[in-house]
Amino acid sequence: MKIQIVSYILDLNPAEKLAITTEIINKSKSDLVFFSGNTIDTLDNAISLSECVKNKKSTVLFEVSQLSIGDLNTQIIHCPFLIRNGKLENMHTFQYFTTSDIIEGDEFLAEAFVNELETRRQFEVGGHKCLLLLCGENNILKNIQSEKNKVVIRIDNKKLVKRFTDVIKRVDLILNLIHMPQPGNQNKLHKRREYFSKNCRMYISTNNCKELSSKAKSIQYVYYDGNELEMGEPEFDSDGRYMCRYVEL
Repeated sequence: MKIQIVSYILDLNPAEKLAITTEIINKSKSDLVFFSGNTIDTLDNAISLSECVKNKKSTVLFEVSQLSIGDLNTQIIHCPFLIRNGKLENMHTFQYFTTSDIIEGDEFLAEAFVNELETRRQFEVGGHKCLLLLCGENNILKNIQSEKNKVVIRIDNKKLVKRFTDVIKRVDLILNLIHMPQPGNQNKLHKRREYFSKNCRMYISTNNCKELSSKAKSIQYVYYDGNELEMGEPEFDSDGRYMCRYVEL
C-alpha cells in the first residue's frame, strides 16, 4: 500500500486550502492520502471538495476544522472525514483531548476515548486496518522519566488498559493527524512513536508548520516495528504551500 503524507504551511486561507487539497487528491496515485490537521475549514468546504474529486482510487483522510451542531448553537472542532470511491464519509468523531492534564486521572473520559477508538476511529485501505489519533490524543501514553522515558498507558483501570491494547494490537497502521509541531521533550515523543509502531505496525504523523523544510523532522514522522524510518527528500509545492512524502506499507 502506497501512502502519501501531506503537510501544509500554516495560515493558508480557506479558498487556498480547498484548491490545493483538491489538486493533491486528483493528482495522487497513492492508495491513501493523509493530510495534516485543519485541512479544510467547514463542512461546506468538505462537500465542495468531494464534488471536485475525480480520483476515485485513492482513500483520503483529512480534517474539518469545525462543525456546527444543529439547534445547540455550538460547534465541535477537529472532525475527521474520509473520501472513499469519490464519496465523502463523516467519521462522526472529534478530538477528545489535547493535553495530558485533561486526560490524567479522568476515567470517564478515558473510557469514552477507548470506546471511540473501538467504534469510530478505524477503517481499512487495501486490506490494512488503520487507526486514527487526533493530535494530542497521543497523550493517552505517558513517559516515566526516571526509567529512561519508559512508556506506559495513562489509564489506571486495568480493563480499560486491556481494551486499549487490544485495539492497538488489531491494527496495521496508526495515523496521528496533528495541527502544529508538538512542543516538549522530543525524546518522550520518540518513545511514544516507538510504542505505537511495535509488533510490525506502522505509525505516521503529519502536521502543519510555519516553515516547510526537508530538515524540519518534526513535520512528518514514520516509524515501523519500533524504529524510525529514514524518508527521502519531500516534494515541495512550487509556491511553498505544502510538501509531500511517500511510504510503502
